Amino acid sequence: MQKFVPVDIFGRCGRRRCRERHFGCYREIASNYSFYLAFENSICRDYSTEKLFHPLLNDMVPVVMGGVNYSLVAPPGSYIDFASFRTARDLAAHLLELQRRPEAYRRYFDWRKEYAIERPPLGCAACRQIHRLFSRTTAKQPRRSLYKYLWGDAQCMTWEGLLRKKWSP
Repeated sequence: MQKFVPVDIFGRCGRRRCRERHFGCYREIASNYSFYLAFENSICRDYSTEKLFHPLLNDMVPVVMGGVNYSLVAPPGSYIDFASFRTARDLAAHLLELQRRPEAYRRYFDWRKEYAIERPPLGCAACRQIHRLFSRTTAKQPRRSLYKYLWGDAQCMTWEGLLRKKWSP
């Protein structure tokens, strides 16, 4: 991507740092950037992290790359899927076009007319249910590894494998 558009990298892998932490950092980034490269560290069929939702909550358009079917987990028209472009150059051209055409960029926020994203409370219902399921000790239910249950069939790829298969400069 950096060959075709300027990319600033925040955090451990980059030269940029936020003055604030967590949610404040996303607000700080949003004040200067229109897009957020939300590339997952693990590219797994059913895996998506906060990298998708923090930009949506902070007025940025996430450019996503991961293994999850984003149409099942994000509001329609709210993100740009890296995998829907033939090359990184094509994606960069699309981002530059959106910057030249503010009305087209603003359409990525139309989802807010019908949807809202809520931050789940720290003790979310799913976490409580998982804890309940795996803390039972009965003779009829063998204990299973939570890790194996959640990620045993994850069908993950590495970044290198995915890029070799799909992308050319």
